[in-house]
Amino acid sequence: MSPTVSYRLFNSYDKSSILNLMKFIYPDYPYDEAYYTWQYLRNPAGESRIFLAECEGEIVGMYCLIPNTIELGARHCKIWRVQNVMMRPDFRMKGTFFELMMAAQQHQSWLDTDFFFAFPNENSFRSFEKFGYVVQNDVIFFEMNRHPKHEILQQYQITIANNFSFLDDSFFKALEPQPNHLSISKHSDFLTWRYIDRPGAFYKIFIIKENRLPVGYMVIKKYTNERKIISNHICELKVIADNKEMILALMCYAINNMLQDGAELLNLFASSPNTKSVIEGLAFVQKPSERKIVFHTGKNNQNELSKKLMFSLGDNDVF
Repeated sequence: MSPTVSYRLFNSYDKSSILNLMKFIYPDYPYDEAYYTWQYLRNPAGESRIFLAECEGEIVGMYCLIPNTIELGARHCKIWRVQNVMMRPDFRMKGTFFELMMAAQQHQSWLDTDFFFAFPNENSFRSFEKFGYVVQNDVIFFEMNRHPKHEILQQYQITIANNFSFLDDSFFKALEPQPNHLSISKHSDFLTWRYIDRPGAFYKIFIIKENRLPVGYMVIKKYTNERKIISNHICELKVIADNKEMILALMCYAINNMLQDGAELLNLFASSPNTKSVIEGLAFVQKPSERKIVFHTGKNNQNELSKKLMFSLGDNDVF
C-alpha cells in the first residue's frame, strides 16, 4: 500500500525542510536562507504562500504563490504568480502534483484575489493545462548574430546604472496605465527588491534619457542555458508612452552591449505591438521556444477584471 500524502500550508518551522527539497531538486541553484528570506518574506507586495505535500513526516513537494500588485487605471488589486513548483522524483507521475495544486486552490477564497499566472516548465505544463490554466503567449527567442547599427542611438542618452535611484515618482506616474490597461505595479522599492536585493543573481540595468530626464529603462539577466550557450533575458522594458523609437534605441544599445559580453541568444515576452515591431525590424533569426505563460482566473472565471487581464497584460510585466 502506498504511503499517504497530505497537503497543507507551510509554517515557519518548515524552512529547513523546504530548502532541503529545493536543493535536492536543483542542486546547482543557490537556494539558501538568504534566497528564502528574500523571495518569501520581503516582497513589498506581501509574504508568499507556500503549500506543501508531506509524506511520513517529509516534505516531498511544494507549490508557491508569490504576490504581485496589479494596476487597472487608479484601481489596485493583488494577483499571484505560481513559482518554485517542485516534486520529488519518486512522487511524480502519480497525481501528487495535481492534488497539491487542488489543495492550494482550495485556499483561494482565503486569499484576496482569484487570478494566477505561471511560467511552467515542460514537466509541469500538462498539470497546469489539466487544471484549467490558459496559455497566453510563448516566449520569443532570437539569435543575436550581428551588431545593430542605427542612427536612433544618436538621439538619446543611454547608460548602464547599478540601482534604480534615477526613477522618481514623476517617472512612475508617467508610466501609469490608461483606464483600460493592466500592468504589474512598479515602483523603486519593488524593482530594488526584485533585481538589486536578490541573492546570487546578476542583472544589468540600462537607462534611457531625453533632455537629461529618464524616459525608460531595461533590465537584463545574463545566464547560460542548458546547451551552454550564453543567453540574455529581458526582464523589464519600460518606456514612457510605449514610444517605439525609445524601445528601438534601448534594444540596439543593449544588444550591442550583450554581444560584447559574448551572448548569443536573447529572449523576452513581446506583448507590446511596438516591441514586436522593433524586433521584426531588427530582422534577427527567431528561435523556437517551448516556454509559455499561463493564466487561471480561479472559480470566478466570469470576472470582468480577470478577462481583461488575461488578454491585456503589458509588455514584459510578469518577470
